[in-house]
Amino acid sequence: MKPFNQWYIQEVEESFHIQRIYDNHPVLNAWLNDAQQLLDDVDETDKIYIQRLQNELRKNIDYWQEEELKFHFIGPLVNLVGFNREIYSTFLDRKLSATINDMELSGKTDFMVAKGKQIPKQPFFFSYMNTKKKKAAAMIH
Repeated sequence: MKPFNQWYIQEVEESFHIQRIYDNHPVLNAWLNDAQQLLDDVDETDKIYIQRLQNELRKNIDYWQEEELKFHFIGPLVNLVGFNREIYSTFLDRKLSATINDMELSGKTDFMVAKGKQIPKQPFFFSYMNTKKKKAAAMIH
């Protein structure tokens, strides 16, 4: 079993056949564009706030430390969107393990959206960052 903190970005890319795209990431752009379309149903004050969060994310994602990302983007977005529902919630600093492509992975996530109210059961998304060692991993279920 290989803990998250022992993975380098290059190992993640090679092991799972994924690649980071630095500019014009199609999935991020599509998500941000979809979010923009959903703004039609949001009041004007929230629209301005969401646009500000989007702009700050675009400008700072490569520079923010882990706690800065949580403080400046994840926390405000989670509170605004209301991710905590009856069948799923957000979780911080929780243990997670999985087997993917016959590789056992484990570690403590920084942020996770998963089924469950108090105990995460099935993650939809999680992120892990180890900026001091320039290692990072993120997965979408």
